[in-house]
Amino acid sequence: MSKKKTALKNNSPPGLLKKPIEPGGSWKAGKISEMIIDFARPLLEVEGGPPDIDALRNIILLANICWNVPILEQENDPELARHLHLIDEIPEPLQRLLRQMIRDRKTRFGAVPFLVFANVTGTSLDDAAVQAEARKSPGRP
Repeated sequence: MSKKKTALKNNSPPGLLKKPIEPGGSWKAGKISEMIIDFARPLLEVEGGPPDIDALRNIILLANICWNVPILEQENDPELARHLHLIDEIPEPLQRLLRQMIRDRKTRFGAVPFLVFANVTGTSLDDAAVQAEARKSPGRP
């Protein structure tokens, strides 16, 4: 059975600058939702992509967790233990992928100083959209 590829829509306000990975690329306006989709790409590509919207929601939830772990570590936030426990409960090799995403968050995305809270709207993969919001710390908008 072939899995349908979905182009996710981004529904968050602009305010993020992004720079292409290619050398010589210039900074351009971006969206937080684009950034989290880019960050979640390794999960979005597992087994050809999510089979349905519920799987997509779970992928974005896992990406949120991996994204926020380094900031929770820095702030000694009590939520860190819950996030790490969730990752520990996931079977290998997916757990390895999540731990790599946390490393990527600390390196490739390390200059981005905020937490991200993203969710998926829509009723199917055809109308799925990622909405994202950024916060400086867990307790402050």
